[in-house]
Amino acid sequence: MKLTRRTNVLFSEADYLALKALSKAEGKTMGEIIRKAVKEKHFKKGGYNKKRVDLFKEIEELTKGVDFSGVNYKKLVEHGRKY
Repeated sequence: MKLTRRTNVLFSEADYLALKALSKAEGKTMGEIIRKAVKEKHFKKGGYNKKRVDLFKEIEELTKGVDFSGVNYKKLVEHGRKY
C-alpha cells in the first residue's frame, strides 16, 4: 500500500514512551503500529467505516488516469442543489 497522506498525532509523554518501547520491541515503526491499530479498531468490523473505505477504493480505481483539471466543482455543487 502506497502511503500518500500525512497527519500529526499528539501523545502524552507516557503514551509516547510506551509506543516507542512497543515499536522497538516489535521491530516496527510507530506509524506501522498506529495504522494497524486504527484499521483493527475502525475498519475491520464490516460496518459503516469499512463500507466507506471500500467505496473510496472503488472510486479511486474507477477514476485512475482521469484528468480532473478544469472541472468547475462550484458549478457541479450548485447544479446538484437543484435536486
